[in-house]
Amino acid sequence: MASQLANIVDCSKLNGSQDVTVQFDVTGPNSDQFVNFEKNNSVINLWAAKKESGSVLFNSYEFEAPVNQNEMALLSNERYEVRITSGKWDNHDTYTYYRRQVQPEITSWQEIATKVVTQKFPGNHEANGVEVTQLQCGEEVQVPVDPPTLSFSASDNLCEYFPQPAQSWKNGSGLTISNTKNGSDAYHIGGWSSDYIDSFKDTEMVTPWDPKEINTLKIGFDSLTGWGVQSPDYTTSCEYGHCRAGGRKAADPLGELNPDLDKQAIDDEFPEEGALSLGLWDTGLDQCPADDSGIYCKSSINQDGDVVVTIKSNLKSLTVQGSSQQEMIVEFEPGSGSYGRLIEHYTVDSNVTTKFSNAGIYTFNTVHFNTSDGTVLDTGKDIVWLITGSVSFSNTMTHENSGTPDDFIIFAPFAGSSVTVKEIINPYYGLILADKLSFTNSIELHGAVTSNSLGMASRHSTIIGQSQCFNVTPEPEEPDYAISMTPSSSLALMCGDDQPEFSITTTNNGDAESLAVTASLSSDSSDDVSDLFDIAAVSGDGNYPNFTSDTSGNLELSISVKDLNQVDIDTTYTLTVTMDDDSSKSVSSTFKFVPYKFDLEDADTVSVIANKSESIDLHLLACSADEPQLVTSYSGKPEVSHYINTPTGGLKGGLTYEPEFTSSGTASADLTITESGRFTVNLSDSFDCSGFTGCPEDGTTEVTGSFTVLSRPWTFALCDADTDYSSDDDPMNGNISSATSSGYTAAGNEFRVKIYPINWQGSSEADNGYIAVDAYCDDLADASDSANDGNSVITENFFLDGVGVDLTHIVADPAPDEPNVSSGEVSGDVSFAYDSNESGESYYLASLKWSEVGVLRLQVEPIARYLNMNIDSSYRHIGRFYPSYIEITDDAWTYSAGHDGFAYMEQPVEHSFAVEAKNTDGNSVVNYRTFADSLKVSLRYYAIDSDANSLLGRISGIDAGNWEWIYDADSSVSQLALDTSDFEFIRETDSTNLTATVQDGPYLGNTFDDLSVSAYFGLQVILNPDEVVFKDNTDKQLFSHQPNFLYGRMKLSDVGGNTGTEISVPLETQYWNGSGFVTNTSDSGSQFDADDFCWKEIWSNNENSSTAVFSVTSGGSEVNSGRFNDLISTHSGGGREQVRLWLRLGDAQPEGVDECLGTISDTNNNNRPWLRYNWRSVGDEDPSAILVFGTYRGNDRVIFRGEPNMFGQ
Repeated sequence: MASQLANIVDCSKLNGSQDVTVQFDVTGPNSDQFVNFEKNNSVINLWAAKKESGSVLFNSYEFEAPVNQNEMALLSNERYEVRITSGKWDNHDTYTYYRRQVQPEITSWQEIATKVVTQKFPGNHEANGVEVTQLQCGEEVQVPVDPPTLSFSASDNLCEYFPQPAQSWKNGSGLTISNTKNGSDAYHIGGWSSDYIDSFKDTEMVTPWDPKEINTLKIGFDSLTGWGVQSPDYTTSCEYGHCRAGGRKAADPLGELNPDLDKQAIDDEFPEEGALSLGLWDTGLDQCPADDSGIYCKSSINQDGDVVVTIKSNLKSLTVQGSSQQEMIVEFEPGSGSYGRLIEHYTVDSNVTTKFSNAGIYTFNTVHFNTSDGTVLDTGKDIVWLITGSVSFSNTMTHENSGTPDDFIIFAPFAGSSVTVKEIINPYYGLILADKLSFTNSIELHGAVTSNSLGMASRHSTIIGQSQCFNVTPEPEEPDYAISMTPSSSLALMCGDDQPEFSITTTNNGDAESLAVTASLSSDSSDDVSDLFDIAAVSGDGNYPNFTSDTSGNLELSISVKDLNQVDIDTTYTLTVTMDDDSSKSVSSTFKFVPYKFDLEDADTVSVIANKSESIDLHLLACSADEPQLVTSYSGKPEVSHYINTPTGGLKGGLTYEPEFTSSGTASADLTITESGRFTVNLSDSFDCSGFTGCPEDGTTEVTGSFTVLSRPWTFALCDADTDYSSDDDPMNGNISSATSSGYTAAGNEFRVKIYPINWQGSSEADNGYIAVDAYCDDLADASDSANDGNSVITENFFLDGVGVDLTHIVADPAPDEPNVSSGEVSGDVSFAYDSNESGESYYLASLKWSEVGVLRLQVEPIARYLNMNIDSSYRHIGRFYPSYIEITDDAWTYSAGHDGFAYMEQPVEHSFAVEAKNTDGNSVVNYRTFADSLKVSLRYYAIDSDANSLLGRISGIDAGNWEWIYDADSSVSQLALDTSDFEFIRETDSTNLTATVQDGPYLGNTFDDLSVSAYFGLQVILNPDEVVFKDNTDKQLFSHQPNFLYGRMKLSDVGGNTGTEISVPLETQYWNGSGFVTNTSDSGSQFDADDFCWKEIWSNNENSSTAVFSVTSGGSEVNSGRFNDLISTHSGGGREQVRLWLRLGDAQPEGVDECLGTISDTNNNNRPWLRYNWRSVGDEDPSAILVFGTYRGNDRVIFRGEPNMFGQ
């Protein structure tokens, strides 16, 4: 049934005085279809499917307006839903006829017609139908309403459903992450927007006793469970930090966003007909004929030989199964109406590709993908699954998609609706909203999820937040054009081929870009003098006045004179260059043509290193007979000055340059400038110009000249950002060989460095192209004070117009080429892009971390050329990095066979443990073993009882000399590992009898026989040169597996029997439980040898010595659950006697024995001295029993003195 009426009433008992609505389904066409109102023998023909209307109120033709009046209104084999309302007023009935198509498509309701008739049935009547289905009646006039329209666009509700990568919408919601991920940078849920992080980030302590803080992020769930969110060591579950509850939720997808969306109403829309089961056994695919004559589907064979089935109708159910020999592809055509294509149940079994190519809504109650063989889900753009029940991808499948998560949405907002995903082979791109959502295995989901119960069972489940809702693409950057030109002025000889040349640079938002410019020439007296000169592009492109810089933003223009006679040597000319894209951006430079000038020998530009002297050859040139000539008659020192061209607002720095001319016409002198940037050096003097062109009558004139100096920093110094070098020593100079050197910081800790561009500080040998700069931090302490006087070590101008730097690294100590040495990773701000809006005296890199220990070699490399020059890369050593903490990573106790979770005191136990050195992020380090012994942590065992009294004195069998840090090949880390087979917990000696021990304990690290924990075992730091301790900032750590040590004994019971008989001797192992000895039911491994015993005769009426012996009746000599019932004693002869027999557990003989038999050695199974006990107050000895052979019972007349089991003995 497509829809349900409200207030249903019995169609056979309609009240004619009340409003009523009748609804039914019909499949067209059939001339025998009708619905009537009937009372007794009277009939109102309410609706009929026939041509002649007759007295029928409505028929399927009458109210249609086809082109051909004979065309049928109800199309063949298509299903319709009809609703007719009857309203009562003033003895009239108003009937209104509504209809919609429900199969193959659901269309919108249409009001077909309305009729008013005189009321015929004021009393009760009934509604009957022929060849119609789903007939129902309801009270009141119920005008049909189309289902609500769903919107999934970002401009409507999409971002309300998925505001962030993961969230819920109900109270009581929960997220479970069952496992942690490997690696400090791994996460389960990431991609949060920066605004969200700013609003919901926080910090917290790892544990109440650990001062280390971790980042946390509150997300939109009320509770979080599972080791993935509870582990103190896994702190990136939500990428930014540890997931925490209490963040922002999504809007209610039903109550707030879609209040009219109703699960039952949707389920009612699913058709009653159309159940398809398709498989390759249906070779002809008769249900889906290729000629498209089928009601529900059509089929074809594609070029690959695959069967392609196209679903073109709403269906009750669809089950599809392919085969390994021939794949089946199922494609869905979109449907109409609010819910699009409706398939109540869709099941896929194997080798099937399910394809949704057409945008639209596809509505299902259940979708089940049951097998992994060749299962593919292929989704195109703007696909929405509306789910009222469940989706289950129960096996591995492949998701082919558009690569845009917002293109595929699973929307299951109803209570109890669920989506279960086992494993997606390739990345899954999509958005999922479901009341319950479970990822049971590997999935890499790009998109977002919203669920009130989200489960991520696998460590390989990852949600990578991607959606237009929170990964907002930034607006395109507004253009910001800039232009510069050098030199600012130029002199050219009016003779020869000397020409002014100018370099122009164009940028957009700080980046070089090829841009169009317009050039113009003017003078003091004219706005346009372009007719005097030719301007040509040396680099770049174009012709005057339109030029374009090259892809590097460079344009070089050369100016030549057309007619020298037209050029005035006293006139200053101006070249102006304006950007076409922004006419407000222009630059100007001046030039003059002169008869003489100071000039460099080879060029008009000098490239130097700041503060490093460079020899410069300077000439004085003059025009003679239209040719330049070297003036050799000039002697003197021209006046020298300089100014800065770029960066704008930069410091001039200090210039040292004193050229002196003699009779050669050339002056060679060293030039030194302390700052970086582009500078102009001006020279001026007067000289005797007689004989040269343009010389005044008095023969003396002024001569000038200029040249450009490009000065770069030498290299970069690298210093600790938190050290005052004017008073403190450099903290970075530690090493791994001397305990007197300083430790710098723990591996994984943030450390801060400042990087300074510096000028030449003297010769320094490069190491593989890198300059060592360890020594220069002290020289920078007063850098700011000397900046303005030109004596600064720092090239201040570099910060106004510089380049970025990258940091690279290798380990310096231990040597990187040693075996099993790691350079680790340096993370944080390892790159610094130059920003002209930021200035200062250094590059400040605030969040660096090194993952390893040792001495780090940090290298500074410029990422671009500066003024077309390469700045030298530099390096310095930073040390000592030491472990952040140590941690017991593995430990185990191996008890003797048959000892269930315990060892007896003084019984050797196998114990192993491994300790690893960790960085702050919890990752093990490799290089720690290479540290000098005096710089490594030293450890010892730690043991206390429940009152915190030390038990260390009672531990033996450990050799501290073997506790060395080594390289573990299996784990590839430094490790202190110990594996001992003779760990013993020693019994307490009786202070009054040193041969006896005193029962105490038990010392339990775990519960045992309902006894509580009463002892704690672990390791303790006894030497920590760099204050390296265990993770909880204590010098102790307990073993994760705790031992149980019991004071034990083996007990034999005194017994008696008749002469010449076997006497059963009860044997049991016992332990002290704190108040008494009890049978140790956990002992099924203690052994003995009945042939090893000692004896002492107490009394006998035999002439010879006692012949009493031990033996066992059958099987081995091993207790079971603390007892042994097959030990017997016998003697030969008929005499009576009383004898004590000891069952030997060691080579020591009991006091006062007559004889001992057997041999005890360390290799014997019966060598168990830890089961001896001080039975007779003479010291610990083997267990014994008094045996009486020849007892009297009943009416026997004699009772022997000392006979056991008599009179309560």
